[in-house]
Amino acid sequence: MPLFLPVPIYRFKLLMTFLLGCFSSAARPVSYVISPVFNGNEQLIALRVELECTGDGDGETSFQIPSTYAGTQHLYRHISRMRCFGSRSLVLRSDSVVAVALHSGGNLKLVYEVSALNNHSMQALAGQPFWPLLSAEQFQILGAALFVVPVSADGYEVSVTWKDFPDNWALYNSFGINENQQKWTSPDSRWLSSVFAGGVGWHSLDSTMNQRHVRLFFPEKSWAFAPQELLTLLTQIAGCRHQFLNETERNNYTVILAPLQNKPGKNPVAYTGSALHHSMVAYIDPLQVKSAGEMLHFFSHEMMHEWIGGKIRCGSGPDDMRLAWFSEGFTEYFAVLSQREGGLITAAAFDSIEQHDFSSALAKSPVIHATNDDIAKGFFDNPDLRRLPYLRGFVFAKEMDLLIRKKSGGKKTLKDAVKSCEDAPLIDDKNLSQFLNLLSVETGKPVNQIFKRFILEGGYPIK
Repeated sequence: MPLFLPVPIYRFKLLMTFLLGCFSSAARPVSYVISPVFNGNEQLIALRVELECTGDGDGETSFQIPSTYAGTQHLYRHISRMRCFGSRSLVLRSDSVVAVALHSGGNLKLVYEVSALNNHSMQALAGQPFWPLLSAEQFQILGAALFVVPVSADGYEVSVTWKDFPDNWALYNSFGINENQQKWTSPDSRWLSSVFAGGVGWHSLDSTMNQRHVRLFFPEKSWAFAPQELLTLLTQIAGCRHQFLNETERNNYTVILAPLQNKPGKNPVAYTGSALHHSMVAYIDPLQVKSAGEMLHFFSHEMMHEWIGGKIRCGSGPDDMRLAWFSEGFTEYFAVLSQREGGLITAAAFDSIEQHDFSSALAKSPVIHATNDDIAKGFFDNPDLRRLPYLRGFVFAKEMDLLIRKKSGGKKTLKDAVKSCEDAPLIDDKNLSQFLNLLSVETGKPVNQIFKRFILEGGYPIK
């Protein structure tokens, strides 16, 4: 019979006493069956997840438990009632044995539930926006909070089955719409940067841009702006990015909204969100945002992350801020530049944004001389440090772009240099060094020295 693993859980290891097969370099198959859990009043209280995979051949299988995502802490608190089925095994938390299961065979099965801690409200909380949201008839959960995953160095073959949901419930996620069976592959765990929503009372709008669907899903809520107005803006942004990057892929793009609730006495946040796999999630305070146009830069930035962060991965995950000068600062620059080149803003507006929102803001930053290590350590705790890589990276990108255009007589741009990184993501020191060397060639300047002083050491001004 299964034994229960209490929470909180950070990570656990499953120790097998039988050899379960030889190591394979192929992507790791893992399957999930997800079903709703209702109370006696037929209200949704949790999602039940059944995970099945094959144990590792060395007799020890490690699973990653949801922990943090982009600064949102304690995701493991939403995991409960975890049960383990498998071969003769020990389930450990840290260095302590907390459960023993006596079964034979090579297949492992975990069953657990994911629930909400914020009184079953579909309003995200400012400060912890990426916690799971569940109400009586709706849910919205990031993949990083929904899935426990076996550790794999060779990627994943994922199968998801949505089971026993009411017929009138819609299911929307980063990988499809109203599909009971879904499959995808990923070279690593980046597929966890995804969003899953469902229930009744959701509304959808759809538009087409260059044979690519742009979809907007949102729950019933009194928004000050018209959702159709937002969809039009999203389509315009997608068109600008498509033209700016000369995209050939036709992946659909999905945006899922949820209302944002600010805490009394705290500095209010108008909107926040995260770019995900061919999608994004946006949390918007209905009391603060009066028109879709107010969010032009926010959505431009997040949708540009499909390029920088999607095709070009930066750092080891959404909580690794060592490359925030690139992942956020360069994204800022290209988001604004694509708006100008796509006609969403004028050249004068671009110059004003560049000068006021970035160059002057950097010069006035109270942490202007913070090192890159300072930023990586304090990004999620200090608002000034959190803003710094956006400003510093933008200014660095603008300088590199100007130098490249000048040296090439306008024939080359920074965008060309960054595009060359699509097959060699900036995820380690070797690839970063190659990128800086390329910038040195394209600008004719000692970029490694400029980078070290301005980005790493916090020297100012850039020179």
